[in-house]
Amino acid sequence: MRLNNIVLYNFRNYHYTNIKFGKGLNVFIGDNAQGKTNLIEAIYLLSFGQSFKSLKDSHLIRLNSTDARVKAEVEKKRETLEISLTFSKKQKKQFEINNIEIKKLKDFIGNVNVVLFSPDDLKLVKEGPSHRRKFIDSEISQVSPNYRNKLMCYHKILYQRNTLLKELQKKGRLIDSLQIWNLQLADYGAYLILKRKEFINKMVMLSRLIHRRITDGLEELDIKYDSSVEIGNLNQHKDIKKVFLEDLKKNFEEEYKRGTTIIGPHRDDIKIFINGTDVRTYGSQGQQRTAALSLKLAEIELIKSEVGDYPILLLDDVFSELDEKRRYHLLSYVKKIQTFLTTTHLSELAANLLPENSEFFVIQNGSIKRCLHGTFKVDS
Repeated sequence: MRLNNIVLYNFRNYHYTNIKFGKGLNVFIGDNAQGKTNLIEAIYLLSFGQSFKSLKDSHLIRLNSTDARVKAEVEKKRETLEISLTFSKKQKKQFEINNIEIKKLKDFIGNVNVVLFSPDDLKLVKEGPSHRRKFIDSEISQVSPNYRNKLMCYHKILYQRNTLLKELQKKGRLIDSLQIWNLQLADYGAYLILKRKEFINKMVMLSRLIHRRITDGLEELDIKYDSSVEIGNLNQHKDIKKVFLEDLKKNFEEEYKRGTTIIGPHRDDIKIFINGTDVRTYGSQGQQRTAALSLKLAEIELIKSEVGDYPILLLDDVFSELDEKRRYHLLSYVKKIQTFLTTTHLSELAANLLPENSEFFVIQNGSIKRCLHGTFKVDS
């Protein structure tokens, strides 16, 4: 998969930019607050239709402008797609693929596959469960677009159920309505749990092999799915749904007191172990970062195995957070796939690891300029 070009119109701090990219490594150099992450965000939007930075689409529109547009040409194995997103302060955002309007987000996601690796991803291991749930949900959505739709439905039902639980404390007669929400919550929840289990099982194998290479075989990585529903080894939707309903019944008194749902996919987590020890609690910072790197690199291989093509890799100012050894393993991957890398200092890159077809760009105040080969000297 390859991004041939991108056009940005009134997007963030870009007034108008039309830039072509190289087939391999594309390096963007610039000081902070010049637009490097904004470019990465625009590419990310081509895959997910939503930003990883902002919850409000209006934030994507340039100051004093009423609308913004991101347009790109993406080359896949069997086709070339022209993808565009339009954001407006007056109406809903619009998606188009080959000039055909896409009305539902689930039909847009997955046409372009990207893997984003930023400093926040180094928190994947040591921070709270919400980081890991977001990681799981984002990646499953790329290879299974229906998953995101089911996830959104689950959260809508969860909101309704939580509202009802609060109302029960005032109006007990509403209790009969709870079973209706329980059935829907368990149905969607069982689907999410099953998909997450399948994802984790694949990630275990891929990340374990990568982690062995990074640590020279001295450490063994393991990942376990930690569900708040007592699913054990169940692998059928109907069985998980049944257990989910039973657990909701068991926890009703506690949920009634709290006025909120205390079990379900919204409370799930994954536990990460190195040599049998919980790395979040007992691992060193170096071990936590290596585990996070292994998971992100495994994500690349998982997408390749699912869709038959490598994703586009986005590396947003992550090299400043990695030591030389981890940089080496990360850069070894850019020789396989098209990569967009942002940095403030070229000294973070090792010249002997850069592909021959690397392209260099300077970003300054929302302007992108390609540099001729030889203009920059990368430290050896």
